[in-house]
Amino acid sequence: MKKKRNGNDLISTIGFVIMGILMIVSLFIPYPYFFIPFGLGLLVLFYCLFRVLSTNVEKRQYEVKSLSYKFLKLMKTDMSMYDKPRKIKSLVIGEKIDNDEEHVLARCPYCDKKIRLPNKKGKHGVDCPNCHHHFKIKIK
Repeated sequence: MKKKRNGNDLISTIGFVIMGILMIVSLFIPYPYFFIPFGLGLLVLFYCLFRVLSTNVEKRQYEVKSLSYKFLKLMKTDMSMYDKPRKIKSLVIGEKIDNDEEHVLARCPYCDKKIRLPNKKGKHGVDCPNCHHHFKIKIK
């Protein structure tokens, strides 16, 4: 099974543009000092590649959403129609249900809906039926 990669997103696109600008600027700077923008450009390139190849998609999406939210807040946009980004927990522990040994309850970290799951120990991937968000849960 192939791991899901984050791919190109808003932050990596901005990073690639900044990297290109730094590389072009380094062409016009004399010999001993051109390493400064060139080195910064390489650092930005490695960070962008890290984001594109990352398998932690939920965390990368949270970072993009929180950057967009901060930018809109900085521009003093009407924030009533935008949801404030919430930190996504990747591991939630199942809660026991009274008088039911076969099932546990879990909450979706994104929409906070309760989900009833079979009581099987270990780590499991769960899709929320309400918001279709995929998250992992550990049942003890």
